Amino acid sequence: MSPTEKRVAALAKARTLTETAQAEGRAFTAEESQLFEGLMAEVRTQGIIGVANQARAEVYANGTRTRDDLRGGKWLANEIRTLVPGSGSGTAIDGTSYANFALETLALESTFLRSGVNQITIGDGLGQSLTIPTITADATSYNLAAGSAITASDPTISATVATPQKFAALTSISNEVLFDANPEVFQSVSTSLVKSLATAFDLAAFTGSGTAPAITGLQNVSSIGTVSMGTNGASLSSLDQFAEAIGAVVAAGGRPSAIVVGARTYLAMLKLKTLTSGANMPLLLDGGAQDGAGAAIPPSIYGVPLYVSGNLPANETQGTATTCQSAYVYDASQVHAVFRRARGNTTSLVSLERDSSALFGSDITQLRGILRATIAVPYAGAVCRIKGILA
Repeated sequence: MSPTEKRVAALAKARTLTETAQAEGRAFTAEESQLFEGLMAEVRTQGIIGVANQARAEVYANGTRTRDDLRGGKWLANEIRTLVPGSGSGTAIDGTSYANFALETLALESTFLRSGVNQITIGDGLGQSLTIPTITADATSYNLAAGSAITASDPTISATVATPQKFAALTSISNEVLFDANPEVFQSVSTSLVKSLATAFDLAAFTGSGTAPAITGLQNVSSIGTVSMGTNGASLSSLDQFAEAIGAVVAAGGRPSAIVVGARTYLAMLKLKTLTSGANMPLLLDGGAQDGAGAAIPPSIYGVPLYVSGNLPANETQGTATTCQSAYVYDASQVHAVFRRARGNTTSLVSLERDSSALFGSDITQLRGILRATIAVPYAGAVCRIKGILA
């Protein structure tokens, strides 16, 4: 295998490790951590070998390079620059491979997206919105005798307008680090920015206040179902509240397909037992099952897949309690994540741009990431919030 092929293979194995752990809502085991570090070392090693081979090939091809030109710094700088087409300040990082990387990273880091909600992408025009028509009441049907006149009736149709809002992140990188270090530093910083954007969107998708410029998260969508843990909140002693929330979504005409809980609530659920004594089997069985393709199957409650988010806050107020957390049960087919394409790009959701001019005097390059997104819930009955969950 060539250095590039070895590097790609190592990255694929590392991604599989990460996806498995995230799907199971856990950290790496000691063995997985060691394996991951080994794979990353392989990626770095093969990247350096590939750059060195490129340098050697060009020397032999034209005989114009000097020994100094073969120093790792210059060649690694060239390798980094190939990730950023064009030149000058404000250079955009573009291309199909980047678009795929950004979308995959968003999905990995956002529990909201992983839960199966619809994902809709609209054009890159500023201020552009999406109107989603919704039938809130059907036309009336009648049981009639033969030959009887049919009374005309119309369905009730409403419209939900979704306008993506801006999520942004900015970081500064020393040019010495950017140009003299391993080229993976650029990829790492890019990944970090996309991860930060995905985390911010994930939090807003659940808890956004709706006060501009904040988007309206599930928690603040008008008329969603609600199950309360009591005036001042309470700890879980069973899964009854989840049964109530599932029932509320079904009663409203939805088909519950996702339950999202915070990490603290998930831990409390894992500790619940079927009995107070005796066999004391856990109520929630999370055996790490896999599907036919080897992908982890999320645990479920009453047949509804359970997803764990590290982004749900545990400082909500209910009555006198100030350390409450919420959980959400919803029909993901009735919930939409709406994205606006990155400016001037037909494939990517995230706009990543670099600029070396703003901090030119400090020899620093800045990297900026922008994601424009919002959520839409045309049918509020498809969502039920369990609020006031204490540890």
